[in-house]
Amino acid sequence: MDGARQSPAVSDGCPIAHRTRLTDQPSLLCYIDIPGPLDFNSHRPSMEYSSKRTPGGGQRRIGLRIAIIAAAAGVVIVMVVFAISNWLGPFPFGISHRDTTLLTLWNEGRYEQVLTEAELVLEERPLDTQALTLGGFAHFYVGVDLAGADERRSHIEQAIVLLRKAEHLPRAPLPGERSYVLAKAYYHKGESYFDISAEYMERALEQGFAAEDAHAYLGLAYEGMGDFGQSAAWYDAGIGAGDSAAMRIKAAESYVSLGDYIAAEGHLRTALEATSDAFLDLVLRNQLGWVLILQNRLSEAEALLLAVVEEHPDSADAVYYLGVVYQRTGRPVEARSMWRRAREIDPDHLEALQSLANRED
Repeated sequence: MDGARQSPAVSDGCPIAHRTRLTDQPSLLCYIDIPGPLDFNSHRPSMEYSSKRTPGGGQRRIGLRIAIIAAAAGVVIVMVVFAISNWLGPFPFGISHRDTTLLTLWNEGRYEQVLTEAELVLEERPLDTQALTLGGFAHFYVGVDLAGADERRSHIEQAIVLLRKAEHLPRAPLPGERSYVLAKAYYHKGESYFDISAEYMERALEQGFAAEDAHAYLGLAYEGMGDFGQSAAWYDAGIGAGDSAAMRIKAAESYVSLGDYIAAEGHLRTALEATSDAFLDLVLRNQLGWVLILQNRLSEAEALLLAVVEEHPDSADAVYYLGVVYQRTGRPVEARSMWRRAREIDPDHLEALQSLANRED
């Protein structure tokens, strides 16, 4: 594959596989994923406590005696609520007084300590909705960054367990964020869970939580399920919310699977005009070459791919696609030469291997 002899590119600490052909679903998730943790302050201001109130119409003078009585009454109310919360659980607005430490740790980005503190709270109160919620979030965001598959899987599974428990409890906080993290957790469990991932992400949008990568995850999930009409629609929605070359590449893939090569070409050309990323530029030009081949515009494809090969002689995909052009224009010797060269660059290039095997048959 392209770049097989180089260190993988990295975006936000996430290695990017250098697969660039449409038929192999290139790994561009690192370009369109938003791996950082939830920002409660920007998404849900209700997590912030404030003493500010909307002022009334006129100035009211309150006598000292009335003020003292009101203050005393307030103290009594607080004591009653405090006592009830010890007995029944969280406060009515979803935050337990015992979980303010959890919220502080989360806001400070100390996610490992969130896990420890949530575990302690849940040992004493297994149905504490705040501990279930923040503990679930922390398990996901800690786990998804781990390199070890087993440990990563364990954290993601635990995130799902905790968040699903919170989901079935009354007054559990952050329902939209919970659905969003569950959607991502199920996506990372693998293709057998893509349908559940899509269900939760759509629910998160319905609940008013629209994260930047929500449309991308929906597109990826439906693409993985083979529903390319839905994946194209969600990628297009994501482009409308915030245009990106990576999202247009994924949209182009879906349109190619639908046989709509004109729409695919439009996405690729638009992205090419806008991107300044060298890796994405290579991906886009290779995929545009393939889309031109699919439209039988072989002279255009040849000119484009020759330029790419000259600039990137180690691009296995560009070399492979150029071989396809030669094969379709009656130059079988040149075609086999390109496919052998593609395999020299990338011994695992499946399409080049298959093309050579078919020609030998």
